[in-house]
Amino acid sequence: MNPQSASLRLGGDARLRVLAHLLALNPAERVSRFNAPQSDTSIRAYVARVDFARDLVLAIGPAEHPPLALAHLGIAGNSGELGFSVLAPWRGAGLATRLFEAVVAWAEGNGLERVLCIEGHPAARRIVARLGLRKLQRFEPPRLTVLVSPAAPSPTTLRTRASPNPIPC
Repeated sequence: MNPQSASLRLGGDARLRVLAHLLALNPAERVSRFNAPQSDTSIRAYVARVDFARDLVLAIGPAEHPPLALAHLGIAGNSGELGFSVLAPWRGAGLATRLFEAVVAWAEGNGLERVLCIEGHPAARRIVARLGLRKLQRFEPPRLTVLVSPAAPSPTTLRTRASPNPIPC
């Protein structure tokens, strides 16, 4: 499989692909992704609750396989809670960064003010710093809060850089 393969927004017909990706994560990776240990049963319940019509679910990888990388932005009001993961053999290839950029661009274009993710996620802090995004310093842990809306209060409003290879959503 090629890590440069198609990136796409998933619909409800991809629920089994999402499930296969998440079940492939080992226990430590599941803690990183969900900020708590997750059994196969709890992952199945989580995937069953994903609202593909409301939320943003992005994947990188060929359609006939579980995604190499997956992002789920659960939408609630003017905020979105981001969870993302990359299968172990594909880490370090920039896939999480591509997904994070696409999520922030989508959030900006759809009027969200904040993207929340797990503060302790090993890649989240590095990606936010690498992309030049700024986080809201005073939001409650364990969430890393990135302000994304032009209407967000200054001086912490972030500026994103344009991706040379935008991911279609």
